[in-house]
Amino acid sequence: MLAGWLRFAWLPAMLYLAVGKTLRYIVIATATLQGMQWWH
Repeated sequence: MLAGWLRFAWLPAMLYLAVGKTLRYIVIATATLQGMQWWH
C-alpha cells in the first residue's frame, strides 16, 4: 500500500519540483536583467 502511494505521489512531487525550479529561474533571470539595466 505504501509503495502504491509513493508511486502515485511521485508525479505531483516531480511537477512541484519542476515548477519550483522554473519560478526560481524566472526570478533570478528577472533580477539579473533588471540589475543589468540598472547598471547601464
